[in-house]
Amino acid sequence: MKQLLIFFLMAGMGVPARAQQGAHSMLKLRLSDGAPLSVNINGQFINRNTSILRLDGLEAGQHKVEVYRNRANNRRPKRIFTGTISLDPGMVYVGLVDIGTQRLRIKTRPYDASRDGEGVRTGNQDAASPDAVGEGYGSFPQGRDAEVSKAPDFRANPEPPGVVPATRLAALEKQVMIRKTDGERVSVLKSNLVNARVSVAQLNTILGWLSFESSRLELTDWVRSRTADPENLGQLEYRFSLEANKAAFRKQLGN
Repeated sequence: MKQLLIFFLMAGMGVPARAQQGAHSMLKLRLSDGAPLSVNINGQFINRNTSILRLDGLEAGQHKVEVYRNRANNRRPKRIFTGTISLDPGMVYVGLVDIGTQRLRIKTRPYDASRDGEGVRTGNQDAASPDAVGEGYGSFPQGRDAEVSKAPDFRANPEPPGVVPATRLAALEKQVMIRKTDGERVSVLKSNLVNARVSVAQLNTILGWLSFESSRLELTDWVRSRTADPENLGQLEYRFSLEANKAAFRKQLGN
């Protein structure tokens, strides 16, 4: 059975740069008061006794996250935030949990091998990094026991007639994923879908093949007229983490 989550923790195991840039993501978490924290992610509890917890090699998709503030004298950690985070491949997610409001703020950026390295860092070595600065975060109103960027249930959408067959979509995925850059992947998609109709559920799958939100915006803008159920396009907003990109996507839809 394929594992849904692969951890390369701060105990010396590293994730190759190509893996980080490709199928995997990185999550960095810290508390607003700089206290040591621990995390329960998808049922696995992680406590490295550090104020900045870095998790490498996370698979793209939805991850249930609980963030705790550690306490002295081996007292039970205090849970600060519970939510679901949607991770895209090849991205670094930097989360700041406000201990007062119990809200999670996240900013994202593409993985950069020169900046993030192939291994892992421990302790507070990220403190001088722009990742550790409180500015530039997208603020999510969701707090404890809320979900962040929750994916809609596309299975509830009736399948429109005349869309790309599943076998053709699977073959297209293989053509796309052998390309190294998003630019090449978008070009392959456009050349293959120019005379096709796709459902929003299929488009959601296709957007998952692209690493960068700018590429997703380009594709959604191009493919809107080829969508068989355009009334459902708004469901794809969750594919964008940055508020500016969400706004750009809504503008495409005329909202």
